[in-house]
Amino acid sequence: MKNKDAANDAVLTTIPAQGESEQALLERLQRWQSCESAHWKEGQVSGAVYHGGDDLVRFLVQVYGMFSLSNPLHSEVFPFVRKMECEVSERGSRMLSERSGPLH
Repeated sequence: MKNKDAANDAVLTTIPAQGESEQALLERLQRWQSCESAHWKEGQVSGAVYHGGDDLVRFLVQVYGMFSLSNPLHSEVFPFVRKMECEVSERGSRMLSERSGPLH
């Protein structure tokens, strides 16, 4: 599918010799985010975005910031990330199999 919003953006297939400034990168990403959110915020898509409201988005950004540098592959260093991962997996499994009861 052709993305008309990205028509003027270069396709980056290699790592540039000179990086761009943080400000320039943020401006580009904000423009992209604006283009993408316009489609679903205006009701142009169905079932693609499950938005819990702006308060939830702010909360999720805060939570992501707390654990963004963790690596679940190293549970000896990040035991609580592993705990959360296991709990989410177990809840999903229970929902799919209709099991109930406390998580152990």
